[in-house]
Amino acid sequence: MVHLLASSRKVPRTGGIIFVKAESKQQVDKIIAQDLIYIAKLAEYEIVQFEPSMMTPELALQKDL
Repeated sequence: MVHLLASSRKVPRTGGIIFVKAESKQQVDKIIAQDLIYIAKLAEYEIVQFEPSMMTPELALQKDL
């Protein structure tokens, strides 16, 4: 399962960021493949995987999603 945690445009407006929690990269790839903006080739996606070493208490509550 993939959980959307946050999304926003970048400043300056050169793209955007989608912050998700997923069990695997393959799950995220599957969702991106269905995105109409991606299908129309209006945007490119780069997936960056990471393990947070520090987070706010509010995000820590979401850790086990």
